[in-house]
Amino acid sequence: MTKYTDLNVPLRTIMTPGPVEVDPRVLRAMATPILGQFDPAFTNIMNETMEMLREEN
Repeated sequence: MTKYTDLNVPLRTIMTPGPVEVDPRVLRAMATPILGQFDPAFTNIMNETMEMLREEN
């Protein structure tokens, strides 16, 4: 069985049009485990997100 190492890419600034870098907070959020839609933690996150969206409008 082959054991692969974790992907470890260097931080680069991509010089193409448009925003291309991703904020480290977004990368951390994307790396978190997936929750099911009926998980209480998911419901709490969804309610908090809806509350923040309502404050913006």
